[in-house]
Amino acid sequence: MIVLVISDVHDRRGMLTTALAQGREKGCEAVIFCGDTSSPKTFSLLIDDKRPLYAVLGNIEHDIEETKRIAKESDHCLLDPNVLTLTLDNRHIAITHYPGAAQTLAKEKKYDAVFHGHTHRPRIEYQGRVLLGNPGEISGHITGKRSFGVYDTRTNGFEIVPLL
Repeated sequence: MIVLVISDVHDRRGMLTTALAQGREKGCEAVIFCGDTSSPKTFSLLIDDKRPLYAVLGNIEHDIEETKRIAKESDHCLLDPNVLTLTLDNRHIAITHYPGAAQTLAKEKKYDAVFHGHTHRPRIEYQGRVLLGNPGEISGHITGKRSFGVYDTRTNGFEIVPLL
């Protein structure tokens, strides 16, 4: 399965829409979101995309209860405020917003891949067999570079893709 991995949108809805479209063009069948939509309205764009959505909250989220309500009403979204763990195609995956938590999860060696956001900087690192990845930022307001990730469950490979 090919999975779109995104983080740190910070209410840049147009950029999020572009990332979702680019991910679809690359054959992404599901979406992993590593936090910081910043608002329920922006989170709704992820829900409206209709692909399976696996998401965590970040540190810049407004009206968290409304975001949780939107996720709960969806039939294709799993949301956890802190850490979400799941299995896709026999790959054990953990998602968090925070790099420290991601590092701790990777050291547990229970997961094939651990994804995080928060730093706004792309990361592809293997710690033994564990992929530790950050897709970078959709917003572009910290690094000036907008990007997302594409994860392949068949190979446990991850690539960073510039947002066009």
